[in-house]
Amino acid sequence: MDTSRFAPWINWRKAGFIVKPANTPERREMLRSLPPHTLVKQQRGSDLVFLFADPKVCDCLYVGTEADFFRYKQEAVQRQIAYQDMLDPQLQ
Repeated sequence: MDTSRFAPWINWRKAGFIVKPANTPERREMLRSLPPHTLVKQQRGSDLVFLFADPKVCDCLYVGTEADFFRYKQEAVQRQIAYQDMLDPQLQ
């Protein structure tokens, strides 16, 4: 997924994603195998998992569920509305 559609200022952890530091050979390989700063979804059994590789800022992988991603999207919409309200106070 192209993350340009996503709000970069929203904290993945706040949405429920788990931070997995690249502190083992397996995790480093997983981090290298994914495109950096791009949300990737994978099917694992019957579950949909979302992965976000961040090799530059935290040298980690964010791992989330479908529910975590939904919370992320909700937060992005809420922040966008707040931002628009701030830019156009006549709407209030």
